[in-house]
Amino acid sequence: MMSARKGKERIPDLLEQLQGEYEALNQEHSVSKAQRDEYQRKLEEQLQDMGAMTQNLKELATQHQYMKKTYEEEIVRLRREIEAAGGTAPPSRSFAPPPETMSLPSFQSTPGSRPGQAGLEVNGGMVGGGAGSMLPLAGTPSRDAGGVVSAMSSAPAVDSEGRALDDWNVVHNPTCSSTKMNISLRHTLSHDSVVCCVRFSTDGRYMSTGCNKMAVLYDAETGNRICMFSSDGASVVENAEDLSTLSRPGGGCVDSYVRSVCFSPDSKYLVAGAEDKTIKVWDIAQRRLRHSLVGHTKDIYSVDYSSDGRFIISGSGDKRAKLWDVVSGECVRTFGDEEGPKDGVTSVAMSPDGRYVAAGALGRGVGLWG
Repeated sequence: MMSARKGKERIPDLLEQLQGEYEALNQEHSVSKAQRDEYQRKLEEQLQDMGAMTQNLKELATQHQYMKKTYEEEIVRLRREIEAAGGTAPPSRSFAPPPETMSLPSFQSTPGSRPGQAGLEVNGGMVGGGAGSMLPLAGTPSRDAGGVVSAMSSAPAVDSEGRALDDWNVVHNPTCSSTKMNISLRHTLSHDSVVCCVRFSTDGRYMSTGCNKMAVLYDAETGNRICMFSSDGASVVENAEDLSTLSRPGGGCVDSYVRSVCFSPDSKYLVAGAEDKTIKVWDIAQRRLRHSLVGHTKDIYSVDYSSDGRFIISGSGDKRAKLWDVVSGECVRTFGDEEGPKDGVTSVAMSPDGRYVAAGALGRGVGLWG
């Protein structure tokens, strides 16, 4: 009886003790919660500061690129003025490239933080997304697998009067200081149809193009059109108004694109292969047709002259390449047969010593004869 009475008397004390411990734990929990909220607030502030710093870096990199481009353009202009005045411009100074990368502090997300705040995306890369995150500096030279700096730069092309041309770009390597690069568009040669091919003469005096119903001959230096050789071999056209007279036997104006042109080694003859299945050999000085080489059964895709001037090689849609004697105009050998490439021979060439003939096709194959 005595023990039971004492047990009942201790129950209030135990309850009071438990209540005190609960209140103490609840107070500790409140303190911990307040500390966690404070830590999270500080982390968000740091992330905001990080974002502002990253934005400042981007703006500085943009300003650096603009200033660098402005200074380079001014240096080029001054060097040209000095050279134009007959002086000698001082050699360009070389500077060590800036560090390629820089380390930034990394932040890891914590429970309760919002998604996307642990890493900031800059220029396509992540900053602060984990340990060892790196931010590439804008404008620094890129490096290939061998550690070689790629310093290619480009500038908009201009015509002879300095007017910008939106549809052309001139690209050069500024590290090649031993070679002066002063490239500009000299001439724009307008045509009335698609231009299928272009070729320079061996002496560099002429340039020829192949287009619909004619091969056009230009003066390479002035860009002036010298004459137009009709693809049917019937005439030499001196002006664009005469193009309407070009026709095939039987009447009616028929399209016939000149797919390939080439010059003889002495630059006296122009060869043109067209869709009419023939190869025309024109005497440039006399403005007359020397040969019309007949033997292919489909369009002519490619022509080439031997280096000794004795032969012409041609490739056609009939799956064959043919070797022609320039003096007689006769075919001396045919390469290939019906088992050849289904799309025809699209490219031909002769080796400089005349020992080999090569023929390429769309079927990923090249035939080599010798």
